[in-house]
Amino acid sequence: MRRILIALGLLMVAEGAVAGEVKVAVASNFTVTAERLAAAFTARTGDEAVLSFGASGALYTQIAQGAPFEVLLSADGARPRMAIENGFAVGGTRQTYAIGALVLYAPGLDLTSGFGVLKADAFAHLAVADPTTSPSGAAADFALAALGLKGPLADRLVDLAGLWLPAQTVYLDNRPMNGRPGFWVLTPLRLSGTDKLVLVQRGWMARDFVDRTRLTPIQTQTTEVRIQGRMAPGPAKLYAFKGADTGLIRQNLDIQAYAEEIRQPLIPVLVLQTGAASEGLQRDWAAPNNGVDKHHGYAVQWFALCALVLGLYAWFQGIVPLRRRAKSP
Repeated sequence: MRRILIALGLLMVAEGAVAGEVKVAVASNFTVTAERLAAAFTARTGDEAVLSFGASGALYTQIAQGAPFEVLLSADGARPRMAIENGFAVGGTRQTYAIGALVLYAPGLDLTSGFGVLKADAFAHLAVADPTTSPSGAAADFALAALGLKGPLADRLVDLAGLWLPAQTVYLDNRPMNGRPGFWVLTPLRLSGTDKLVLVQRGWMARDFVDRTRLTPIQTQTTEVRIQGRMAPGPAKLYAFKGADTGLIRQNLDIQAYAEEIRQPLIPVLVLQTGAASEGLQRDWAAPNNGVDKHHGYAVQWFALCALVLGLYAWFQGIVPLRRRAKSP
């Protein structure tokens, strides 16, 4: 199998490449810079860099399927690392050409307070790169959500792309669905274009009545996946004895503590995957409680108060005067 060189920022000719030509897979957001680097490379060496542009995840999939690239210029660190780990790339060739940072650009506004300018609501429009295709857009989307600047996090619909980390899957015990005992299955998802992970509650599976530790194998896709879901608070906490919150099967899971446990940058939100049953998992989640019942209660109280006021008005302004006139000689 041909292995590629991971060069983030430098064009390096791979062993076995055609003389005078190097095939380079380039993340789309690096297009302009890559073209300039390719021109400088040709001017300096006389060789040609043949560039192919696309999303980092799509390029990685092509490489995994045998695409004849010698160099990968990725928009994130996850794909190069996976390429080396899976034997698609030469170990020790991964280099970082830049470290991304979110930038807030607002001409005419005082940005010394940072995100405070957004909280002050001193703007008319906010533009963010598409989080489904842009690593910076995904980072901005979650940053705004985590800071509470996009409204309540709970029940906000999301569309995510990334790679599962099946080795970090956790099963939360004593979580019934439709009256049946079972597990909630949670797996971290490494978001495409970033090194960030989000914990996804992928679905529910029934528990073995004979041996609760015997788990049904889950069909986990090893290539990039796209899922839909809704954001939610962390899993509800149940009563548990000491030691029940560790291991593959647990009673509870705290996202921040779990991030420290697996030493991964988990975003402090939970995503409930929605959609039809798949991968051996069911997703008949309870409807989100958006407080409508409380507002219905308020409405009933106000209507009852209005009815009382109307009744009192009718009594004192209509019925009482009529009775008095009827009794007068």
